[in-house]
Amino acid sequence: GDPEMRLRLMRALPVPVRRLVLITGVVVGGLLAAEGAASAVLWFRDREARQDLTMPTTRQARFDSVLGWVTRPNLFLRDLYGVGVYLVTDSRGLRRTVELEERPARGVTRVLCSGGSLTFGVGVDNDFTWCELLAERCEGMETVNAGEVGYDVGQAYLKYRERLDFPHAIHVVAITSDDMVRLTLGKHGG
Repeated sequence: GDPEMRLRLMRALPVPVRRLVLITGVVVGGLLAAEGAASAVLWFRDREARQDLTMPTTRQARFDSVLGWVTRPNLFLRDLYGVGVYLVTDSRGLRRTVELEERPARGVTRVLCSGGSLTFGVGVDNDFTWCELLAERCEGMETVNAGEVGYDVGQAYLKYRERLDFPHAIHVVAITSDDMVRLTLGKHGG
């Protein structure tokens, strides 16, 4: 623990051993610094890539005077998130592979899923959004994915209040920390 004691111990070592300890310290310190710098570079690179995915592109969204943007209706984007990772929307701009009927079938419980990029399913195709997986696991349930890329909590609420006028029995809202951060950035993430 005492610095003077360590210095005395180092001086007591033969010169070749002291040089070896010094060289080892310099090499280990350099490797740690290089690893730290590489980690920082990768963190910033990955952060930029995530930000690019969590905001809509003009291919998938259009301007909306109330909400800022909404997903375009009747889309089929084959490789939006990678080879074979598609996006399909219905005539309402909801992430669905089949058109939404006005009312659910008899005996079926309709669940509306809303929120931001997590609900929308950024990075996965329609079959692997959490909303779709919920329906797959629950017999007698129809889910409707009303998520939007890059929405904050306020936008998700406005979309629910202003645009989602079809009957449903349950409304599930997924909120992430990114949705809350966007809320603090001002109108529509700006």
